[in-house]
Amino acid sequence: MFRRQQSDPSVDYLPMRVSLLSAELDNTRDAALERTRLLNTKASFVVVAAGVIGSASSVGVLQSDSSLIWLLPFGLTFLTVLASTITLWPRSLTVAGGREMVETWRVSELTGEELEDHLLEVKAREVESRDAQYKVGARWTRVAFVLLLASLISVVVVASVEAFPAADSSGDVAPTSIISPLPE
Repeated sequence: MFRRQQSDPSVDYLPMRVSLLSAELDNTRDAALERTRLLNTKASFVVVAAGVIGSASSVGVLQSDSSLIWLLPFGLTFLTVLASTITLWPRSLTVAGGREMVETWRVSELTGEELEDHLLEVKAREVESRDAQYKVGARWTRVAFVLLLASLISVVVVASVEAFPAADSSGDVAPTSIISPLPE
């Protein structure tokens, strides 16, 4: 651990500095937790929306004469759910837990100031770990949103492509010929 020299004038303000840093790290940790909650909410929304699109495309796969074309939106929807699942997958933090810290530091040779320094480091590592997890989750959530949009567009395109031939073969409109029949 890095400790300041006694001749350093900032040592006089060490308890106040530690207290301010501890409070700020608590705020930073709370902000990291809130970002993670919001990210998980977005990923959950993507899963629900993908479920709706997946339902539509699975009906197309089961009922369509051209069911192979419906595999495109269905596959994109599957990949969307997979990307969101990666975001929502539980991860462990790379810091000591509460019980471990109490058992390790309750009885220790560290002074109060050294223990406060250690606790600051623990809080800082927790924030770093949460931020690293957030960055990974944010990337996968962006991928999931892009895939969701692609699957939505593909459902609309495939449904439109299938709707046009169905309108032509309905028999409601008589086909016209540009070649007139030959007289007999």
